[in-house]
Amino acid sequence: MPSRYNGSTLVAFTDISGFKKMMRKDSNVAYQKMRAFYNIGYTSLFGHHQLKPYVEGLFFSDCGILFVRDGTPQNQINNLLNIIKQINREILKERIMLTTSIAYGEFSFANLKVHNNIQKTPIYGRGYLNAYLNAEVWSPKMEPGQCRITLKELPNEYKKHFENNEFCIRRGSLKLQTISSKYDNDYLYYYWMLDKSSGIKNFEERYTESYKYIKRYKYLEMLKVLQDACKFSTRKIP
Repeated sequence: MPSRYNGSTLVAFTDISGFKKMMRKDSNVAYQKMRAFYNIGYTSLFGHHQLKPYVEGLFFSDCGILFVRDGTPQNQINNLLNIIKQINREILKERIMLTTSIAYGEFSFANLKVHNNIQKTPIYGRGYLNAYLNAEVWSPKMEPGQCRITLKELPNEYKKHFENNEFCIRRGSLKLQTISSKYDNDYLYYYWMLDKSSGIKNFEERYTESYKYIKRYKYLEMLKVLQDACKFSTRKIP
């Protein structure tokens, strides 16, 4: 587990889409998927420790919190997005989709042992809160596979580097009937599933088409669109 931290930084909140439904349907399958999420998260973070600044993470239940301690805004953004890309792509091979939100602000946690056999890790700060609210509360509701950057409280220097990234865009700029531009001043979306930014519009055309499916098939269609975008076949969890 990372050592204690207190400061202002980028914070990403990521969680497994549909996990509560998995628990109700088959707790053993849900456990296997959660275990895969932890393994991929930790393996991805460990593999990037040679990069500076490196990304650190805390994982609990079906959620993960990623953050960067130091470094220039551009390096922080590049390394955080690379980790998010790797985790999402690897977890997709297990037929799991995540939602990921990124925010900036104060972030604080400390490892506090309150009993010999119990460890508590309090997490505080506007950065974490905004990342959580972005994923779980704010409109529009995030869909499986999406990674969204909230512009709320994001310093101009960070905003500039996100906007200069060809894979981070305002969805309304695609001018698709299936996407409203109402929230364009609130968010950027990161397209981790693509290797060429020229494919963003085509991807969104297929992805938002899945919105019309009934709930039972919508999730499967979104999974297929993401798989096709990444161009690999999935494998079952052993």
